[in-house]
Formats: sequence, structure tokens, C-alpha cells
Amino acid sequence: MNTTGKVISGIVIVVVVVGGAFFLYQQMQPMTAIAPGPVNTTAANSVQQPVTPAPTAEQTAASVNPLPSGTDTSDAGLTKDAASIDTQMSGLSSDNTSVTQSVTDQAGAQ
Repeated sequence: MNTTGKVISGIVIVVVVVGGAFFLYQQMQPMTAIAPGPVNTTAANSVQQPVTPAPTAEQTAASVNPLPSGTDTSDAGLTKDAASIDTQMSGLSSDNTSVTQSVTDQAGAQ
């Protein structure tokens, strides 16, 4: 390898290392939260309406959780969840059978 090739390879390696270090540095920085704005006011009257807070992670998880027991970790809750999962899996099996039948279906004579 000639000298020019070595220099170019060195520059490429340095750029990749510096770029990777910058990326890692940016990923480690804490996300700055946007401060909530002032309460909503109208010019006609001075009635202040408070801004509703964003839902917490627990509230979001509870609203997204498709299992019937939610976040209940007792034996009864887990039994309910297992029954629900079995029902969903049997529905999936039925759907899979329907799809397989429609894919393998042969056209009849017209």
C-alpha cells in the first residue's frame, strides 16, 4: 500500500472513530424536558384553565395492557391472563386455517 492510501485510510478511520464517539456522547446526554407553558387564559375574561398533566407511565401501561387482569400479578390474575391468551391463540389458529384454505383454494370451472 502506498503512502497516499495509508493517509486516506487513516483519515477514514479517524472520522469513523470521532463520529462514533460523538454519537455515543449524544446518546448519553439526558433528554431535556420541555417546561409546561403558562395556563390557558383568554383576553375577554381572566378565567384561568389549568393545563392537564400528561399521563404517567403506569396510566399509559394500564390503558394499553390488553390482558384482562391488567397489572395484577396474583395467581388468579395470572390464571385469567393465561385463559385469555389461550382464547386468543385458538382464534389465531382458526384465522390461520382460514388463510391457508383461501391460499390453497383452486378456482372452479366457469
